[in-house]
Amino acid sequence: MKERETPPTPTLLAIFFCLFATVLCNSTPREVFRLYRAVPHSTTGLRALHDLQKNDHLFNVDFWKEPRAIEDTADVMVPESVWGLVEEYLQNSNCTYRVSVPDVEKLILYNEGSKRTRPGFGKRLNDDPILDSEPDDDWTNVGKLKKAKYPFGDYAPYADMMKYMRTIEFYYPGFTKIVRIGTSHEGKPIEGLKIGFPIENTSKRAVWIDGNIHAREWASSHTALYIINQLVSGYGKDDNTTFYVNNLNFYIVPCLNPDGYEYTRSSPQPLVR
Repeated sequence: MKERETPPTPTLLAIFFCLFATVLCNSTPREVFRLYRAVPHSTTGLRALHDLQKNDHLFNVDFWKEPRAIEDTADVMVPESVWGLVEEYLQNSNCTYRVSVPDVEKLILYNEGSKRTRPGFGKRLNDDPILDSEPDDDWTNVGKLKKAKYPFGDYAPYADMMKYMRTIEFYYPGFTKIVRIGTSHEGKPIEGLKIGFPIENTSKRAVWIDGNIHAREWASSHTALYIINQLVSGYGKDDNTTFYVNNLNFYIVPCLNPDGYEYTRSSPQPLVR
């Protein structure tokens, strides 16, 4: 008969909390953050990772990939002050682990420093590791609109997103129109673009696309902008695109959380990002 697995000891996290409280007093001004990849090998390990995730705010840990199943990987960013405690906790919970990124901030600075394209943009550019690989197509050729350009290789400021959409509206008024759905807590306009021909028609079925609800979802806002680019540049040239623009109204808001987006761009510090 297979031995019944015992549940995790309820005092384990309690002890962990007490140890962590003593460590907080010794945290350094420039704390190094590691990215750990952990693998639970039993329900005990999986439950332990879930417990750690539920209490992530108490430890300043940040799960990049959630624990979903036994033998599946979970990625968690851990501050220097609790490296030893987290490692001991994982070992005692039937989880194996490895350090996949020794210094997250150093990696961010390396990536951004090697791809900086504009003075003044400083340390707020290109932290997407996807850009480290060779793309199938040259991203500088993505924007095919002659009158409206967007830097589809950079994570540009929110103001650049609005400028891009307003430029499109100015040059393509027949089937594009700026829509404003409100303002952010800090007073930034939350704007998007309606795309449909004729633009005055409101009786067609609508397609809603938005991005960047979560401040760190940089790729989602630029995906939405890319869809705008493809719809506008393809209208009248590509049969499928023209059909959809003629028969549907697209409402695309690239960034629903401009305050959070700009905050995450303000520093390469891992907890901000």
